[in-house]
Amino acid sequence: MFFETILSKIFIGLFAILTSVAGAFGIDAQPQFGATIPIIVSDFQTALAVSITASSTSMTLIDGTDTAGNTLSGYMCFVIDSEYICGTTAGTAVSSLVRGIDPVDGDKHVYSLTKAHRRGASVKITNHPSLAIVSRILNGDETIPNVLSYSSQPTFNQDEQLATKKYADDLAIAGSPAGSTTIAGIFQVANTNQLIHYTTTTGSTGKLLILPLSYFATSTDKRGATTTVVMTDIDGKLDQSFYDLTETWTFTASTTLATTTITKDTTIQADLTVNGTTTADHLDITGSTQGDILYYDAVEYQNLATGKDGQLLEAGGTGANPNWVNASTTLFVGASNFSGARYSSTTGDSWATTTGSITTFAGDPDRLTDNDISTQVDFYGTSDYVEVEFDKPTYLRNWSQYGDSNNDGNGKWKIQYYNQRTAAWVDWHTNIPINAAVGWVTITASTTISTYKVRVVSTTIDTGGGGNYSRAMEWQFRYEEITD
Repeated sequence: MFFETILSKIFIGLFAILTSVAGAFGIDAQPQFGATIPIIVSDFQTALAVSITASSTSMTLIDGTDTAGNTLSGYMCFVIDSEYICGTTAGTAVSSLVRGIDPVDGDKHVYSLTKAHRRGASVKITNHPSLAIVSRILNGDETIPNVLSYSSQPTFNQDEQLATKKYADDLAIAGSPAGSTTIAGIFQVANTNQLIHYTTTTGSTGKLLILPLSYFATSTDKRGATTTVVMTDIDGKLDQSFYDLTETWTFTASTTLATTTITKDTTIQADLTVNGTTTADHLDITGSTQGDILYYDAVEYQNLATGKDGQLLEAGGTGANPNWVNASTTLFVGASNFSGARYSSTTGDSWATTTGSITTFAGDPDRLTDNDISTQVDFYGTSDYVEVEFDKPTYLRNWSQYGDSNNDGNGKWKIQYYNQRTAAWVDWHTNIPINAAVGWVTITASTTISTYKVRVVSTTIDTGGGGNYSRAMEWQFRYEEITD
């Protein structure tokens, strides 16, 4: 007996030395205790009845019952002087100890954390290993040690729920749920009759109807012209064979057409963009009546309703729309619209109703407004003028001159009008450059005056005629007769 005691102590001492050395070098000589979840007892505290070494595999407690008087039983974990220890408990006896439990992992043995503990050392049941193991199991780092079960058979309605063995045993194709956009289940293949009755969503089995791929086609020659689900081709567009081009078509939004032949009446109720030449033998615009005129307003074509009887169509010039005006408003362009043309001479004023030949003053004055741009009036000196007298008092608005390439453009004109109240000639426009280009200058906007005659006066002789004359081909005046 004596020798057995001596050998036992020597073996324990050697084991303690070996475990200490292994711990120093990080060698894990004991296996992990696995994922068994320890039992937790609240508010349990006692002390060691016998001291233990760092290598002890069992220990004895002073008290082996909880606060309710129940005897401790099962796999439990304790904390003694900051060392976590787990073992199988039966009253005060705790066997199969796992020592130095990792404070984070919960089920890993760390030799460097094992310690010797004196008799009377405080012993408490801890929940650290239990919580750590549960955390690792739920995070997928440990396996569940035992079979889980429900207190009663539940109803499963979510894909992520854990089903029971009974639920799996009861599964069969006939018992699968009806399929939907959110549930994988049973569907019924639709036939052609069900396909054309698009309001039908379920078949004779009560399950949702689905269509086989054979019902889909990108053109009518791939399946036939009847009972087909139209599908775009690889270019993402529908084949023209699906459309009945003999039917009446209605476009209610912006529409762009390329090469298009329309052989029947077509009504367009929205924007239509046509790229290319459009030829139509009949064009009808909604709301149009006889006499209306179509014009472009810089954005789109507009319909100008017919004017009143006797009105004339007046162009507004660049950037403006046409408009109907009273017939009394016109451009004064011809000799028939005035009484005659008068020119200045040293012997007094004279009337010229036909072409004349005057070499020292304004020659051939009637040519100024004879509506002929091929004939000219030559002004030979400053203050030479051509006077235009109207049939009756008028409102003068604008004027324009037709030029000649013989002019250099450095000559000047002025326009005077006769003030009937003061019986005097009044300058209307002065310092007007002679037009040196063949063509009309833009009609010059002006304030409106009231008179019955005007004069075009040469104020500076142009150098184009060798400094001898300024040439005018034609002048126009815009006027409106005074009727009140």
